[in-house]
Amino acid sequence: MNEIKDNSSKSIFGAIRRLVRLTYLDSRAMVKRYGITGPQSLVLKSLIESVEPLSSATLSRKLNVSPANITGIIDRLEEKGLVKRLKKQGDRRAIEYTQNYIDEKLSREEKTTLR
Repeated sequence: MNEIKDNSSKSIFGAIRRLVRLTYLDSRAMVKRYGITGPQSLVLKSLIESVEPLSSATLSRKLNVSPANITGIIDRLEEKGLVKRLKKQGDRRAIEYTQNYIDEKLSREEKTTLR
């Protein structure tokens, strides 16, 4: 019985290692091809899918990361021209984020790949 549990554990750990490795390779390929990291792509995807601009608190909850982490990711996406900060109407302190028009930023080949 212990031998079966041992083999199952090894199999599960092997599968997890393969998954981590594939995730790492995919992330490196994304950085090389598009210049964005996995977390940046998740923030960008959330902004693209949203009908309205999102606050950092909303992004933080949606992606289950800290607000400080979201701020850093947004800063880097803004530097690349992929995200725009907007002042929230009615609240001078609040800032929301929206994606810039990605069509202007990507080449034809990249647009085809993303579809």
